[in-house]
Amino acid sequence: MASLLPLSGSPFAHHHSHSHSHRFNCLLPLQLPTLQANNTSLKPSPTPKTTTSLRMAAHAQPKIIPTFYLNIHTSDPSAAAEFFTALNFPPVTEYSDAETKSFHLPQPNSTICLMIHGHKRMKQFMRPGTEVNDATKTTEALFSLAVDKKEDVDEMLGKAVKAGGAADPYVMKNYGEDCGMYSRSFADLDGHIWEVVAMLNAGGEPGCDKKE
Repeated sequence: MASLLPLSGSPFAHHHSHSHSHRFNCLLPLQLPTLQANNTSLKPSPTPKTTTSLRMAAHAQPKIIPTFYLNIHTSDPSAAAEFFTALNFPPVTEYSDAETKSFHLPQPNSTICLMIHGHKRMKQFMRPGTEVNDATKTTEALFSLAVDKKEDVDEMLGKAVKAGGAADPYVMKNYGEDCGMYSRSFADLDGHIWEVVAMLNAGGEPGCDKKE
């Protein structure tokens, strides 16, 4: 008999060349050992040789299944992995290999999966005719993480700087106090901008402008 199991490794590993819609839907038939009669006993038939992907098929999904995937690029996947490990981002080894390093965002955002691709891998998922941007010169997005309190903001910022990131490339006026929050930011090793914010009260005053 055969069963269908998710293909192991990263969900992008068997990307279809004409459509991105198949990135997370790869299924592979896995042949299970059959039982054969041998006089008075039943013995399993020899297990056939399998590829690495087949052997790992039963472990293709992380314990916490992501519901949103955030894809960014890096010039050095190993260095990027060390950086986000230092920030206590839980790794998603099932979706990681030499060219892509994946992480859950910290709680309470653990259903969001951060996928950090090397440039060659990232280009597989980009529109034809476009290029990987230099995040130190252009800002493609601002990634904001909510934490419980002001001290948590400072703690994550400190870890980012210690791991080689740059502090406060983006600064809100009065660090967001006018908006009822405390906001700090850091740039990761590739220049992507991350904001860490704690809500100090339910509301805030209008005019929450970035410091000029």
